[in-house]
Amino acid sequence: MYRQILVHEDDRRFQLILWRNHPSEELEAYQLNTVTYGTTSAPYLATKCLQGLASEGATKYPLGANVLSKNFYVDDVMAGSDSLSQTLEMRDQLNSLLKTAGLTLRKWCANDQNLLKNIPTEDLALQLDLDIDNVTQFKTLSQGWQPKSDMFTIHVQPTKTEKITKRTALSDISQLFDPLGFLGPVVITAKMFLQKLWACGYDWDTQLPNDLQTEWSKFRENLNYLQDVKIDRHIFGHRIPTSVQVHAFADASEKGYGAAIYIRAVNKDKIVTVRLL
Repeated sequence: MYRQILVHEDDRRFQLILWRNHPSEELEAYQLNTVTYGTTSAPYLATKCLQGLASEGATKYPLGANVLSKNFYVDDVMAGSDSLSQTLEMRDQLNSLLKTAGLTLRKWCANDQNLLKNIPTEDLALQLDLDIDNVTQFKTLSQGWQPKSDMFTIHVQPTKTEKITKRTALSDISQLFDPLGFLGPVVITAKMFLQKLWACGYDWDTQLPNDLQTEWSKFRENLNYLQDVKIDRHIFGHRIPTSVQVHAFADASEKGYGAAIYIRAVNKDKIVTVRLL
């Protein structure tokens, strides 16, 4: 992505590298002409260019421009709509708009096979057949998703080590990346444990006492049960609701607080669906 975006000529002098093919040769200075990975400004420049492209293409590609301006996370895009026809049009407009800037979307994945038609095989994230029983998982921004069932999934691999220290506990906690907040009750338990280690003054690499090692080992083993957790992505259950209610619950203690919001939807057949939002 970065290599498709040119840096202004006046600023390229700040992107110099020294190079030679052999120690006997003189050093040569090369000027990098495109946005360079690792520089502080790179994510901003790339994202700002996408926003500029969306603004320029808003009239000709309204659906594609809206996705480009609102549904991109640097170089990842997640979008959809309530109808297949509109989503197909959105996909085509987005592709056409990005190609005007020399950008090509890859690693496509969808919960409807029709959305993957006409996409080159090499640009697909995985070979997916939605007509058969398929539990293939796809990850984006560290969030797991099963396209066929259209459910979010949890994937955690705790560190395997005999010696449990504050460092290994923090390493385990760092794997609980939870952008949608599904793991709130689990994450807060882990953070309270780490808070306890700080309060006791343990350094990073000292092996913890037996009682704390047992406590963390049990927590770590129980993380495997998260593999069984699946959360519906579509809060209306793919049915157009005639009535929608928001139900919120919250509670607190001296150690922490939390909240959960649910959507209660009723469709025209009086079928009630309650989903975690």
